[in-house]
Amino acid sequence: MGPYDDEMYLASLGEVKAMEEDLVSGHTASTEVSELSLEPASEPDHIDWSVGIIARSDGSFVVTKHNSPYHIPMNAEEFTAEFARVTAFVAANPDMVLPEPLPDPPSLEELRKEKIAVIDAQTSAAILAGFDYEIDTGNHLELLHFSYDVFDQQNFVDTANVASLVLSGTPGLPQGVIWNAYRNWTSQNGGELVRLTLDPVGFLNLYTGGALVHKAMQMEIGGQRKAAAIAAITPEDLEMI
Repeated sequence: MGPYDDEMYLASLGEVKAMEEDLVSGHTASTEVSELSLEPASEPDHIDWSVGIIARSDGSFVVTKHNSPYHIPMNAEEFTAEFARVTAFVAANPDMVLPEPLPDPPSLEELRKEKIAVIDAQTSAAILAGFDYEIDTGNHLELLHFSYDVFDQQNFVDTANVASLVLSGTPGLPQGVIWNAYRNWTSQNGGELVRLTLDPVGFLNLYTGGALVHKAMQMEIGGQRKAAAIAAITPEDLEMI
């Protein structure tokens, strides 16, 4: 190989080296660009930090976003980052924390509807609680308690129908019924079970003079209270009913 050839060879080596450096530097540059592009761009949270932040009793916050209230719950995964930012801001700026606003008091009509619903529930409960009735136990008259829950109400109706059919002369029907009553009854402890044997007349007396009178009386009381609730003109009037 002659001098010319040696120069060409050296030049070639120089070019190759330069190309390698370019490749390396280019690779490095592209790597740096690639690494930068992996960093997510930070987006503004759009929270107006100049407006007070409401700290709610359940631990959540209400902030202002786009001029509107925005609720940030405490334990929702999708709000974790926002909750952390607001928590940090509140810790650093306690004077920006606002108390949770109290709800508007209910209107008279809302209170009236609530009161009527309570009266209806109390009337139903009073009917279902049963009744006391003085009845002949075989030896003497005694005041006993009788159940009047939904199940027993239907039993009263069915048995009264049978008793009426017996008295009308329909053959093949039982001539009497055994009915449960309770001595010394209290709603907390119940009472002593008394088994009564009643003929059709005795049972119908119990049904009409005990069960039906009890239900009608409780409905009348409830009706009077509802009428008073409708006529009430102040919340204090409703509370008194």
